[in-house]
Amino acid sequence: EYVQVIDGDCEIRDGWIEAAVAFLDAHPDVAIVAGRLRERRPDATVWNRLAHSEWNQPPGETDAVAGTAVLRLAAIREVDGYCDQLIAGEEPEMCLRLRKKGWRIWRLDREMALHDIDMTQFRQWWRRTQRGGHAFAEGAVLHFGEPEKYRIRETVRALVWGALLPVAAVFGAIFISPWAFLLLFAWPLQVLRLTFLRGLPLDQSFFLTLSKLPEAQGIILYARDRLIGRRRGLIEYKLPASPSGQ
Repeated sequence: EYVQVIDGDCEIRDGWIEAAVAFLDAHPDVAIVAGRLRERRPDATVWNRLAHSEWNQPPGETDAVAGTAVLRLAAIREVDGYCDQLIAGEEPEMCLRLRKKGWRIWRLDREMALHDIDMTQFRQWWRRTQRGGHAFAEGAVLHFGEPEKYRIRETVRALVWGALLPVAAVFGAIFISPWAFLLLFAWPLQVLRLTFLRGLPLDQSFFLTLSKLPEAQGIILYARDRLIGRRRGLIEYKLPASPSGQ
C-alpha cells in the first residue's frame, strides 16, 4: 500500500516510517508524505550549510518534496510514476501531476532522515547547480502552456541573471560604452538585498546569487541538446570514491 523511497546519500531516522504510515492512514487524500531532512554535518563546509538550509522547509501541505518520502502506491500508479525523461527534478514534477489529479503532498514536522551531501569542492557545487538549471528547463518545456507555469519562473530568472545580464554588460561595454559594465553591480546589490532585507547569511546570499550562472549554463546545455536531438545523461556532482574506499 505504501513504499518508502530513499536517496542513496540518506539514512532514515528511527520512528519515521511508523509516523508516516499513521499519517497516510489518517489522510486518504495525501499521496506523499515527507518529514524533516537534515545534513549529517551541517557546519562542515559552506556547501553543507547551503544544503542544510535548502532542506529546511516549513511543515504542512506543500507543492513538492524531495527524493526521500513515503508514497501511496495507488496514487503513484494513477499518474504512471516518475517521468523517465528527466535527469533531475523528477520528484517535484511527479508531485505536480499528483496535485493536478486532486492528491495532496504533505511535510510532517518530524525527523525523517539524515543527508550527506559529501561536497567539499566548488566544482561540485557548480555541477549540482548546473543540473538544477537543466531540470528547470526540462520541466518548463515538458509542461509548457499549462496553467501552473511549471518551472517557468525559475528558468526565466536564471536566464536573466545568469546569461542576459552578463552578456548585456560585456557587449554593451564593447559596442556602446564602458559604463555598461556597471550592470554587473546588480549582483552585489542582490547579495546585499538578500542579506539585509531577507535576513539570509552572507555566504548563502552570495551563493544564491552566483547560482544563476551555473543554472543558466544548465538551461543552455538543455536547449543545445534539444536542438541537436541529443539526450543528456546524469550531471553527477559527487566525486568518485578512491580505490581505498576512503
